[in-house]
Amino acid sequence: MNTSGTSLSTTTSGAACLVLVNSTANGKSIVFTFNMTGYTYFKITYASQRTSTGFNSQNWEYSADGGVNWNLISNVTSIPASYSVFSVLPNSDGSGLGNISSALVRVTFNGASTSSGNNRIDNIQIIASNSPLPVEFSSFSATKSAKSNILIWSTASEQNNSGFNIERSTNGIHFENIGFVKSLSPTGNSSSRLDYSFTDYNPIGLNQYYRLKQTDFDGTSKYSAIVMIIREAPTAFTLTKVYPNPANSSIYISASVPTKMDLQFLIIDVAGRVVARKNVFADVGNNGFDISVEHLESGTYFIKSISKEQGVVATEKFIKF
Repeated sequence: MNTSGTSLSTTTSGAACLVLVNSTANGKSIVFTFNMTGYTYFKITYASQRTSTGFNSQNWEYSADGGVNWNLISNVTSIPASYSVFSVLPNSDGSGLGNISSALVRVTFNGASTSSGNNRIDNIQIIASNSPLPVEFSSFSATKSAKSNILIWSTASEQNNSGFNIERSTNGIHFENIGFVKSLSPTGNSSSRLDYSFTDYNPIGLNQYYRLKQTDFDGTSKYSAIVMIIREAPTAFTLTKVYPNPANSSIYISASVPTKMDLQFLIIDVAGRVVARKNVFADVGNNGFDISVEHLESGTYFIKSISKEQGVVATEKFIKF
């Protein structure tokens, strides 16, 4: 690796990352040299984060002639405060440095506004291949709001892409599908950046892990990196959502609990009669439960949530049609 006009410390007894500090380094570059002999295509993957006044632009370029001419790979912006995974490749398929023995890639930093502003790059990988590289994730990150999680990702290019299954886990091991987002390209092919988002309106548990399963039209698929959201334990029991309302065949109850507890949900009609019940176990954080209402007559009903420890802890009204 060659660094142009930067000051980097590489002394470490374990894992390390590249750190660029100070607004005086705006316009400075880090240059990577590698051997592409025997390979035609390449891509670069890495993780990055920045401080609020750090570099918000990373301009990636490659050179096949020893640095005389530079070609744009991608300009990465909107770098978050926590580590997110990025992937960049040139010319939509990774071509441009085939069989070059002294291939060069450089990244130029800009946008720092103070002397303490910094940008970190970690887990850098330059991956070579003899086949064109298909859908490439250029970024994937997750943020949280009061009651939902928002996933944001971008692709640098797409080939034969049908879309993305959104998968969620509470332990990072076992995942479930919670949605699908179609490719923004009608043909599934694109040579330019495409930006996507998905909102999980019912995050489960305290820790939520997400990954994307990208699927081609021919059924082949691959997974993105995993991103995680960490939430604080609630301080009181609440029914955060009852939907759909009005309901026809079933209702979904979203409950937030401060401690592990056994719950009983009662559905009560306007005459005060219990017409349905369900016993469940709720873990700390957000929980979701389904209750069938298909057998109920049309009208107004109330859901009461009862815990052994606290008695009736919440009541919500819904309409059956």
